[in-house]
Amino acid sequence: MEKFDAALRAYEMSDWRTARLLALEVLAQEPRHAGALYIAGALELDAGDAASALLKLKAAADVSPDHPGIRRSLGQAFAALDEWPQAVSAYHDALRLGPPDPGLLAELGLALHEAEDFDGAVRAFELSLRLKPDDAAVYNNLAVTLNRKHDYEAAAAAYKRGLSLEPGNLGLLSNLAMLYEQMNEVELAEETAAIGLGLEPRNGILNLVAARCERRRGAPEDAIRRIESTLALDSTSLQARRGLHFELGRDYDGIGEIDKAFRHFQSGNRIADELWPDMVAGGARYLEELDEMLAACDEKLLRGLEKTPSPPSPNGLVFLVGFPRSGTTLMDTILGSHPEVAVMEEEPPLHKVHEAVFNAYGPDPRALSALPEAKLDELRALYWSEARKYLGDSLRPGQLVVDKNPFYSTRALLIHRLFPDAKFVFALRHPCAVVLSCFMQPFGRNPALANFTSLTGGAQTYRRVMQLWLRFRSNLPLDCHELRYEALVTDKDTHVRSTLEFLGLGWDDALSDHVAHAQKRGRIYTPSYHQVSRPLYTDSLNRWRNYESYMEEAVALLEPYIREFGYATT
Repeated sequence: MEKFDAALRAYEMSDWRTARLLALEVLAQEPRHAGALYIAGALELDAGDAASALLKLKAAADVSPDHPGIRRSLGQAFAALDEWPQAVSAYHDALRLGPPDPGLLAELGLALHEAEDFDGAVRAFELSLRLKPDDAAVYNNLAVTLNRKHDYEAAAAAYKRGLSLEPGNLGLLSNLAMLYEQMNEVELAEETAAIGLGLEPRNGILNLVAARCERRRGAPEDAIRRIESTLALDSTSLQARRGLHFELGRDYDGIGEIDKAFRHFQSGNRIADELWPDMVAGGARYLEELDEMLAACDEKLLRGLEKTPSPPSPNGLVFLVGFPRSGTTLMDTILGSHPEVAVMEEEPPLHKVHEAVFNAYGPDPRALSALPEAKLDELRALYWSEARKYLGDSLRPGQLVVDKNPFYSTRALLIHRLFPDAKFVFALRHPCAVVLSCFMQPFGRNPALANFTSLTGGAQTYRRVMQLWLRFRSNLPLDCHELRYEALVTDKDTHVRSTLEFLGLGWDDALSDHVAHAQKRGRIYTPSYHQVSRPLYTDSLNRWRNYESYMEEAVALLEPYIREFGYATT
C-alpha cells in the first residue's frame, strides 16, 4: 500500500506527525493493518499514551504474531503501565523471534527486576553486557539488581565497572556513594562522594551522602552548612530536596534545635506527597482496606476457625511483627547473629501468598476460613519457594527462619491459617515515639507507609493496625511473645534471653555483639541501617516529648493504645 510505505518512510525519518497521520489514514481503510497499527501504537507510546498504544500494539501482534519489533513495543507498553509479568513475556517473545539484541536484553532485565525475578534480571543484564560490554548504563542497572539481591560486594563491583567506562558518570558515582553509606562503609562513601563533587559541586544526591557522612563522624554543623547551601540552589531536584530536608531535620534534632528540625521533616514529607500523588491516594486506600478487614474479622469468625494440622517443615518459622520504628530491625539484627537463625528482612514471600489468595478469592478475609487443606498446602509451598529465593543456599534444615515485617501484624489471620504453629515476636514501643519516628523517616513509595507524611496520618494508621492485631491476639490461639523496645535497649541480655527461651534457642556468644553482625550484613534495607550498626543507646526513648507541642492531635488519637500497652501519657 503506497500510503503505508509513505508512513513508514516518515517514521524512519523521524517525521512523527506525518507518520502518525498517514498511519491513521491507512487504518481508516484497513483497521487490521499490522504495520499501521505498529507505527500508530509506537508513536502513542512515545507520546506517553501507553493505554491507547497497548490496544493498537496488541491488535498488531494478533495480526502479525511473529514480528519481533511489535513484540518489543508491546513489552514497552506493558512496562509503561507497570504490568511487569506481561512485559517480561512480550520481551521474551521478541528475543525468541529476533536476533540477539543487547538493548532488548537490558529492557528485559529491567522488567524482570520490577517483577521481582532478580536472578532472571541479573542473567539478562549479563547477557546484554556480553553483547555490548561497554554499556555503563547496563552496569548501573545490574548493580541495582545485585544490591536488591543483597549481593553488595558484587553491586559495588558493577558500579565500579561502569565507572571504569565512564569515570565522570554522576549517576554511577551517586549510586555507589549511597550504597557505601548504607553499607556503613562511611569512609568509602565519603571518598566516592568527594570524587563526584569534584566534578559537580552542586549535585544534590552527592551532597546528601556527604552530609550523612559528616553527621555520622560527629560533625552535624558541617552537615547543616552543606545541606543549607545545597537547598539554596535552584538546580537541586525535588528527589534530592526531599532527602536533604530529612537529613537536615535529623541534624537539627541532634543538636536540640527542635522547631527547625520539625520544619524540615515537614518539608521532606510535603515533597514526598508532591512527588508521589498516587501514594497519597494509595495511603487512603490502605486505611480503607484495614477498616474493611476490621469489619470482616469479627470475633465469631476468628473464634470459629478450626486449627489446621501442623504442616511438616524442615525449618521453624517466626514472624517478627509490630509497627514500623518499634525496634524490629534491631531485634532481627540481634537474632540474625545466632547461628541457628536465618532472617528475611521485609521480603515479599508472604505478600506473594496474600496476592494469590486475593486473586483467587477476592479481598474478603472470610474466604480464608473456607480454604481446603489442599489449597493451604499449595500456598505453603508458594511461601517456601519464594522464601528460598531470598534465604539462598545458606538455609539449613533445622534452622529457624525469622520473617520480619512490622505490618505482618495485620496478616496474622493468614499466617495462622497457613502456619498454625508459627511463633510471633511482637515488637512494642511507645505509640507516640513510633508515630514521630515514622514522620521523621524518608520512606519509599509504599501505600502502607504513605500516611506517615503527617503525624495525624501516622496515628490513624497506628490505631487501625493495633486494633486489628489486638483482635487477632484476643481471638486466635497465637503463640506470641511481646518485646518492648524500651526494655531491650536498657537491658539487652535479659530480654534477648527471654526471647530465645520463647523461640526454643540457647544463648550463643555471637549475640553479645550485634554491631559486628550488622556490619557483616552489608546493607540493611530499612531506615534503621545506621542505628543498628552502633552500640545500643537510649537517647531516643523520650525524644517524642521534645515534639509534644506538635503532636497534640496525634496523642489524642493514640491515647487508647498508650493506655492499652501500659505507657505513660504525661
